[in-house]
Amino acid sequence: MICMYARLKDAQEAYKSVQLLQGKLSRENLMTVSPGGIAGAEGDIYSFDGNPAGTAGMAEMLIQNHEGYVEFLPCLPIEWKDGGFKGLCLKGGAEATAEWTNTVINKASLKATADQVLKVKIPQGKKYRVLLNSKEAIANPDAKGLITVEMKRGDLLELL
Repeated sequence: MICMYARLKDAQEAYKSVQLLQGKLSRENLMTVSPGGIAGAEGDIYSFDGNPAGTAGMAEMLIQNHEGYVEFLPCLPIEWKDGGFKGLCLKGGAEATAEWTNTVINKASLKATADQVLKVKIPQGKKYRVLLNSKEAIANPDAKGLITVEMKRGDLLELL
């Protein structure tokens, strides 16, 4: 459910699903269980699928790139208004990092792990400087707020 609501960009429903998974459906070690009575079981059953799916859903809440572009914080619940992440891997070959305060990105970066052309949706909330390998990059967002950047493996794109 976390993954589904994250793709729908329904932050509050995704967050409710995170709370359910980490509360009622998890043990103290955060390993998920199916409560007793499910499928006729007398006691709780270890539930493998909730562990990787839960973390995948939380990652989808923080960054997405399935629509042909990278979008930071597409499904951020108000409860996570301040925070950050480091090292989330994106399909296609990039590693993402971001920090935000009051839901506004302070800084974000994408490090290419493969040669590619990346489209990035510029976050809302402030005017960002765009750097490619520590040099100012020409970043003229299109009508959808997307910039296109050609990156080689090891290149670092930063939004500051």
